[in-house]
Amino acid sequence: HKFDCVVHAAGIANVDYTETHVDESVASNINGTRNVAELCAGLGIRLIYVSTNAVFDGTRAPYSETDPVNPVNAYGRIKVECERTVRELLERALVVRPILMYGWPHPFGRPNPVTWVTESLERGKAIDVVDDVFENPLYNLCAARAIWAAIDRDVAGIIHLAGRDVVSRYDLARTVARVFDLDESKIRAVPSSHFATIAPRPPNTSLCTTRMEQELGIRPLSLEEGLRDMVALRMVSR
Repeated sequence: HKFDCVVHAAGIANVDYTETHVDESVASNINGTRNVAELCAGLGIRLIYVSTNAVFDGTRAPYSETDPVNPVNAYGRIKVECERTVRELLERALVVRPILMYGWPHPFGRPNPVTWVTESLERGKAIDVVDDVFENPLYNLCAARAIWAAIDRDVAGIIHLAGRDVVSRYDLARTVARVFDLDESKIRAVPSSHFATIAPRPPNTSLCTTRMEQELGIRPLSLEEGLRDMVALRMVSR
């Protein structure tokens, strides 16, 4: 089949799993990405590679597309290598770096921070959430619109995809509880050190959205806007 563009979003994306299964993650992400990129290069097909905010160390936020990368965990280092591979093999490739995606997942998709909070609180479960990691969460439908805009406008290089509001994971959880009318008292703030066995997390990898706004024409949504859209979609599905 002849097609115009590949959006490559596949690969192991669990940060903690990657930290302890590096060889498997390299095979899935780096080797897999090279295979896709070489095929696209050989057939003259555009490639949009979905990367991550984890390429940054979190010490100089907010980050623009020209800021140097410096990952603090295995997942970030692997994604840096994937980006390098794509850009070496395809002159007109686009690397998009989404940050902390949320929204209703595909039925076979993995949960995200918002669905984890809603499912936990709806079961009456108390949750511990870190208050020292900051991002500007990205609504998944906004990410999709941005990628389609990039296809339509033939954009190349690197573009950051993010929401408007920079919040801690704890503030995110509290906002979810308020918008979904759930029990906020079940949410406890803890430092990252509370989870001693997880991979290192950069403290603040919030992203600049100037290029997303100017070149793709996509307005970054506030966290509450995205969450209220999720509520509306749930009502429609019921």
